[in-house]
Amino acid sequence: MEALAAVGLAGNVVQFVDFTCKLFDRATAIHHSQAGAAHEDLELITQNLQDLSTKLHQGSHQPLPSSNPTPSHAQASLKKLGKDCEVASDELLSALQRLKATKPGSRWSSFRAALASAWKEKHVEAMEKRLNSYRSQLVLQLQVMQSDEKSEILLLLDGLSDKSRHMGVALTDQISLLRSEMQHAIQTLRISLEAQNSRLTATPKSRKKTQNEEFSRDISALVDSLVRTEASGANLVVALALLGSLKFEYMEYRHSKILEAHPQTFAWVISNKFAKWLRSSEPIFWISGKPGSGKSTLMKYLVDNPETPSMLHLWNDSDRQVIASYFFWVNGTEMQRSQEGLLRSILYEFLRQCPTHVETVMPELWKEITALLSQDQRPIIAWKRKDLLACIRRLSMLDVTGVHLFVFIDGLDEYKGDHDELIETIRYLSTMSVKMCVASRPWNVFEEAFGEKEDCKIYLQDLNKPDIRIYVNDKLRSRRELQPGRADVTAVDLLKVL
Repeated sequence: MEALAAVGLAGNVVQFVDFTCKLFDRATAIHHSQAGAAHEDLELITQNLQDLSTKLHQGSHQPLPSSNPTPSHAQASLKKLGKDCEVASDELLSALQRLKATKPGSRWSSFRAALASAWKEKHVEAMEKRLNSYRSQLVLQLQVMQSDEKSEILLLLDGLSDKSRHMGVALTDQISLLRSEMQHAIQTLRISLEAQNSRLTATPKSRKKTQNEEFSRDISALVDSLVRTEASGANLVVALALLGSLKFEYMEYRHSKILEAHPQTFAWVISNKFAKWLRSSEPIFWISGKPGSGKSTLMKYLVDNPETPSMLHLWNDSDRQVIASYFFWVNGTEMQRSQEGLLRSILYEFLRQCPTHVETVMPELWKEITALLSQDQRPIIAWKRKDLLACIRRLSMLDVTGVHLFVFIDGLDEYKGDHDELIETIRYLSTMSVKMCVASRPWNVFEEAFGEKEDCKIYLQDLNKPDIRIYVNDKLRSRRELQPGRADVTAVDLLKVL
C-alpha cells in the first residue's frame, strides 16, 4: 500500500506547508487586549504545529515495501520532502517551546516577530525560504501524482479494479469513483499551489493575508478529500485481500462440470412443494434421490436459473437476495470435500456481493491485515472451522436492510468426514436466518435429519419420469440413424444415445 500512503503523505505535506507559510507570509497576530492571551495563542500555534508534525512523521517514515526495497523516484522524492518538512517542524517547535518557557506573558505583533526573538533574523529568513522551496517542490510532486502515465497511485487503483472485476466483487464502481475523486483533488491542489506561488511573488504584503485565507479555505476541502481517498483505497486493498483469502483453487470446479439441464425439464419445480416451502418459515429443504436421478443437475438448474431470484421473493420480499452455493465432490480435493470449503464459499459469495461488510464480519482479521499491508507484508491466513462459523455468526447479526442469504448445498453424501458433524453445522447455519436447500442420496443419516417433514423434502426419482421421457425422446429424434423407417436400428445404437 506504499502508493496509497503517498497520497496521505502528500496531504500532510500540503497542510504543513500551508500552515507554516501562512504564519510567515502574513502578520499573524498572536496578541489580544486581555493580559495573558499571548500565551494562549502561542500555545494554540504550538499544538497545531505539533499535530502536523506527528502526521508528517507517520507518513514520511512508512516502511518500504518488502517486495520492492527500492522505491520509485516519485515516492522517494515525496518521502524526502516529507522528512524535510518534519525537520523544519521540529526546529519551529523547539523555538516555540523556548519562547513559551522564557517569555510566557510577552505580547507579540506577529509570529515572525516572536520567532525573531528566539532566532537571528538570518535564521528566520532561511526558514522562510525553505518553506517556499518546499511549496514549489510540492507542486512538482503533485504533478507526477496526477499523471496517468506515471502515477503509481492511479496504476494501483486500476490494478484493484482489475482484481475486483476478476473476483466478481461489487467494488468496480466504487474504485472508479475513488480514482476520479483522487485525480480531481490532486490536480486541483497542484493548480491552486501554482496559482498561489504566482500571486505571492507579485502581491503586496497588505493583500497577502486575504489571499492566504482564501487559499487555505480552498485547499482544506481538497486535503480532506485526499485523506478520505487514501483511507478508502487502503480499505479496498484490505477487503480484497480478505476476500482473496477465502477463495480457494477449484472452488467452483464441480459446479462447472455438472451438465446443464435439458431446456424443457424441471419446470415442475415452480409449482411443486419446493415453491410452497419458499413461502414458509422453515429453514431447510431436502432434495433426495437415488444415484443418477439428477440431484446435482437440479441443484445447478436452481442456482443458475435467472428466475431463481424471483422465486426467492416468495420467501422474503426484500430488495436483494444473496445466493450462495456449494457442491461437495467425492473425487475432488480435500478442500472440495470439507466443511472449511463449504463455509469459505458461503462467506466469499456473500461478501463478494456485499463487500462493505467485510470489516464488520472479520474485525480482528481486518486489523491484523491492515497492519501487515501497511508495512507491505504479504498476509497468510489459515482459516479454521470455528473462525469461519464465528464470521458467519457475525454476518447473521448484521443489520443489512433488504439483503438475505440463501444457500444451495449439493452432495452432502460426498462430504469427507463425520456426516453427523456436517448436519450439526447445517442446523447451526439454519438458526442464523440462513435459508438452505440441501441435496443428498437418501441415506438414513440424512433421512433422520431432514426427512421428518413431508412438505420440506422431495425424492427426485418420484418426480422426474416426465423429464426423463422428454430427454430420451429428444435425443432419439435428433439421431438420423434412429429416424422412423430405419430397419437396421440395433440395441447398440440405442445404448449410444442413452
